[in-house]
Amino acid sequence: MKNMGLLLCMTILVGCSTTPVMMEIKDETILRGDVTYSLGGSFKLKDQKGLECDGSYAPHFGSYLDVSFTCNDGRTGEVQMTLVGFNKDSGSGVGTLSDGSKVRVLLGLATLASAQHNAF
Repeated sequence: MKNMGLLLCMTILVGCSTTPVMMEIKDETILRGDVTYSLGGSFKLKDQKGLECDGSYAPHFGSYLDVSFTCNDGRTGEVQMTLVGFNKDSGSGVGTLSDGSKVRVLLGLATLASAQHNAF
């Protein structure tokens, strides 16, 4: 019981948050979704045609993050993210899929700015 109280306290202190994320696969599609994070995180993105990509990342404390993911069409990818903001919950990144396709990612507030200008 004591351990359960400690776990609950740690969960409240560390917290768990979500933020929007968008990924563009060049000349193909735009996927949208959410990142759920505490110290580390996980994400799931999908487009209107049924393509889904998901992944997770280990705890980090800096402004740079390498993220790996897998898509339901068999492709895998890696993105190098630059994070900004007090909580490091916004940013952008670029990467490549296993078939050579280029990807660009927007996280947090950057997704809102992109939607307002209808550009990505």
